Amino acid sequence: MRTPWKFAWLFSAVLACSGLASAQVSLGSAIDLALRNSDRVKIAQAERDSTLAALAQVKDAYVPSLNFTSGLDKGTGFPPGDPSTIKISAQALVVNASQPQFIHAARQALNAAESSLKNVQQQIILDCALTYLELDSIHRQAAALADEEKAAGEMVRIMQDRQGAGLESALTMKKTQLRAAQTRLKRLDMEARADVLRQHLTTLTGIPGIGAQTQSESVPPFPSAGTVDEAAAAESNDAVRSAFAAAKSKQFLAKGQHRVNLHPEFDLLLQYGYLYDFNDYGRFYVHGLPPNNAVAGVEIVVPLFNRAQVAKAAQADADAVKAEREADLARSQLHEQIVQTHRAVEQTDAASDVARLQHEISQDTLAASRLRAEQGGQVNGAAVTPADVAASTIEERGLLADSISAEFDHVKAELQWMRMTGTLSDWARSALADAPK
Repeated sequence: MRTPWKFAWLFSAVLACSGLASAQVSLGSAIDLALRNSDRVKIAQAERDSTLAALAQVKDAYVPSLNFTSGLDKGTGFPPGDPSTIKISAQALVVNASQPQFIHAARQALNAAESSLKNVQQQIILDCALTYLELDSIHRQAAALADEEKAAGEMVRIMQDRQGAGLESALTMKKTQLRAAQTRLKRLDMEARADVLRQHLTTLTGIPGIGAQTQSESVPPFPSAGTVDEAAAAESNDAVRSAFAAAKSKQFLAKGQHRVNLHPEFDLLLQYGYLYDFNDYGRFYVHGLPPNNAVAGVEIVVPLFNRAQVAKAAQADADAVKAEREADLARSQLHEQIVQTHRAVEQTDAASDVARLQHEISQDTLAASRLRAEQGGQVNGAAVTPADVAASTIEERGLLADSISAEFDHVKAELQWMRMTGTLSDWARSALADAPK
């Protein structure tokens, strides 16, 4: 029995998704999937398409609209309506003082929507990268915590033996058990956090089970934070550019609303009608009805007084002032955040160095403890016991997990810094370039 091609295609797609979910996924692949599947990106794209259509709408007011109408009826008395059996009419805007301002407003609204789309895309990149890199950090910490928990279990076993021999007090035993319980709690907390991150990555990418394995080598190097012109960085930020473009759009819209009253409007009118005396129209006209009727001309309308329009223009002025102040506020807040994030990059870098050095020292201490234990050496006149080695192992593995966590804190600050200074997209493109096609 042959399987229909559509079921075969569906089966292949399921297998492909299952393979992608179970295999290692690079950072670039995760970002690419997130950008393709993000509802926020699709919403921003729809808003951009809507403003593009709105721009076409105000521009096409100058393009004649063509209409065809036809109708036949029969009645008594003077017939209502137009005697045309077939009528073709066209109408277009020729001159309107407000329309150029409305076109400028629509163009700025399109610019705002395009900048907003770029901003949303960068938000998705940041969200996906932070989620992926935190998962990668947790995976590496989990290996260290597994060793720490194993060493803590060994330490409990040793202390139980020593307590049974009367060499350790009950208090020391409880402290050892407490350390083992704390290690287990830390591992469980990390597993819970990993589950949340994997679910979030699934939501971002649309691939169930993604994030079970990560590729540390797929993360491109981070550019040096260095020094930047914070004011210029705030000006070039897509969210700020979108806010100012939206404010300019409202300013043009307000100008257009003010030009409605007392400004003439010229409209082009073209009409052709074929008259047919189906309803005895001719007997109501002295000279009868010619079969062909054509009209061409310009209609002039001058709005003289309209209080509602005056109020509408005042409302547009207020909306424009509000939008401009909101854009200024967004720029000022971003400037402050850039300064704060730059300092956070420096602080987390220093904290990462401290955690790394602490771990390296603990590695040396552990190596020395193992060597003395093997050779029967002593420290401060006391022999190095397996319990001392286990304690050093617990400390070294715990400091390794802390070092990995501090490293992620620094990476998080760097990503946020790149997001604010507009370099995140370039960094993400280098990850996408290395992603498997």
